[in-house]
Amino acid sequence: MAKIVAFVGIDGAGKTTVIDLVKRDLENNGFSCRVDYMGLGRDLKMPLLKRMMGAYSDKKYFLKDLEGKSEVRLKRDNYRRRGFFWLVVYYLELLIRYVRARFSGKDYVLMDRYFFDGLVFAESLNFFWLKLVIPKPYKCFLIHAPVEVIRKRKQEAEKKDIEKFYFKMRKVGCYFDVDVVDNTRDLNIVKNGIVKKIGAKNGK
Repeated sequence: MAKIVAFVGIDGAGKTTVIDLVKRDLENNGFSCRVDYMGLGRDLKMPLLKRMMGAYSDKKYFLKDLEGKSEVRLKRDNYRRRGFFWLVVYYLELLIRYVRARFSGKDYVLMDRYFFDGLVFAESLNFFWLKLVIPKPYKCFLIHAPVEVIRKRKQEAEKKDIEKFYFKMRKVGCYFDVDVVDNTRDLNIVKNGIVKKIGAKNGK
């Protein structure tokens, strides 16, 4: 079965760039690998889920005026706390992706995002139950960049939201092994450090 290597981090931290470099290095060393995106934005495996989430978004992010003649687009809050129902549906989708990745026939599957992205926005009780059913990845890396760096890349990101994300990820790290990677260093140093921790530097 494939070894799952998860990469988590807030938008703008540089996950995609790091993942691409790690994938190239692993393949150059004779390993087969692929990248799976674990966010809800694309590659949904459950059509019903897409319709449910679409209906939820319509209700959450559109506001009809009193006469119902127009709609006003509301600002999407990517950092809101998720309710139990939302998280259960979300995790069912991710479990399907996880199982398919494990039996993909590859040596490594690099996951851009992971179950932890939903866990950090769960309420305390939801957090308690959901952490019990999350499959532990072979390795997990939190791609970290300072608040000011992320805000330069993603101007819509609020300082308080970024700080809250990192705070919650520290809580996740109490239950799962999460390596924090400083992505302000030279990218080759970052990549080599990750590949070394994966344990695949010397090939099969």
